[in-house]
Amino acid sequence: MIALNQKDLHVHSPFCPHRASDAPLEEYLTAAEKQGIVELGFAEHGPFPAPLSLAQYTKHPTLTDEEVELYFREMYALRETYTGPVKITIGLEVDFLEGFEEETARSLDLYGPRMEDGLLSVHNLLVDGRYLNLGYQHNIIAAVGKMGARKLSELYYRTMLKLVITDLGPYKPKRVGHPTMLALCGKHFPEFNEERALMEEFVAAAKEYGFALELNTAGLESPEDCEEIYGQALLPYMKKYDVPVSLGADAHRPERIGSDFDHPVILEAMKYLRPVWGDGTLRAARATGTARYEEAANDCIG
Repeated sequence: MIALNQKDLHVHSPFCPHRASDAPLEEYLTAAEKQGIVELGFAEHGPFPAPLSLAQYTKHPTLTDEEVELYFREMYALRETYTGPVKITIGLEVDFLEGFEEETARSLDLYGPRMEDGLLSVHNLLVDGRYLNLGYQHNIIAAVGKMGARKLSELYYRTMLKLVITDLGPYKPKRVGHPTMLALCGKHFPEFNEERALMEEFVAAAKEYGFALELNTAGLESPEDCEEIYGQALLPYMKKYDVPVSLGADAHRPERIGSDFDHPVILEAMKYLRPVWGDGTLRAARATGTARYEEAANDCIG
C-alpha cells in the first residue's frame, strides 16, 4: 500500500500568477522524484468568480479563462511525453466564494470535464459585503481588531460549512483545501480553535456529504505566526468521523513538493486516518451521483 505521505495532491505550477519560481514543469517532476513522491496532483487556481473590485486584489490571483485553456493543454502534453515514475493528475483549486455560487458552478461545468481531481478552498471570506483575503496576515489581524477572533472564527467555519453543503453541480471537487486557514495567524489568536462545536459540525458535514479534508503543510512556512499544519486542529474530529484525508504541500515552487511530509503530526495521523487518493475520487463521484466516498470506487482508497 502506498503511504499517505508519498502523494502530494496539492501542487501549483509555472502557470500560477503568484508562483514563487519560474522553474519549468520538468523541475517539479524532478523534485518529486527526489522526494520519493509517487503521485503529483496539480491543482492550479481556477478563474476567480467575482469582480476583483469586491476583493483585496490588485491583480488576478488566479488563472484567467484563457490561461486555464493553456494550462490544461500544456499539462496534458507534459504527461504524454513524461516517462518517469511519478503519476500526474491534473485539476484545479476552485475558490468557494459566498455569493458567487452560480458563477462557480458554471465555471465547473466548463472546466470540470477536463479535471481529473480538484480542491475546493476558501481564500476569501465575505465580511460586511466585501471579501477578506485570508492569504495575508495583516488582513486577518485587521479583521480581528474590528470583530474579534471568536466572531471571525465563527464566520469562517460557517462559510466552510456552506462550502460543503452547497450544490455546485456534478463537477464540484470533493476535497477541501487548507481547511483551517485562519491558522496563518494562529499563534497570535488561539481563540480561532475555540469554536469547537462549529469545527465539529463542519467535519461531520464533510463526512455526510462525502468530502475528504486536506492536511496542508504550507502553514509550517510561517513559524513565527502559524507553525501549524492547516487542518491539524480538526484531527480529533476527522478521527471521530472517519473522514478521508489527503496531503498537500501547496507548493508554488519545486523545492516545496513533499515538504514536511515527515512531520510528527503527519506520521502520527497516518496511524489512524483513512487516505483518499487523486483522480478516482472525482470520477467516482460523477459516475455514482452520490456524495459519499465510501460508496464510490474502491480505487479511491489507499
